[in-house]
Amino acid sequence: ATSSTAVALDSLPVKIAYAVGLLACVYHLANGIRHLFWDCGKGFEVRTMQRSGISVIVFAVMLTAATWFFVLGAAGRTH
Repeated sequence: ATSSTAVALDSLPVKIAYAVGLLACVYHLANGIRHLFWDCGKGFEVRTMQRSGISVIVFAVMLTAATWFFVLGAAGRTH
């Protein structure tokens, strides 16, 4: 049972679902930080809002990729 579970968790659909979920969580974190600045009355200029929006997306993608590579990649190199 354990080996079939490991095989199922190592399948491509599960990896895609995990990556999408991780990206959603990281995006939510980054956008929450953006909202903290808005709560302080900062960043309401149109150009600043556009830049911060793009920064949130770039940060989320980069942190997701780094997490996938360093944390999950390291888990796969246990032997």
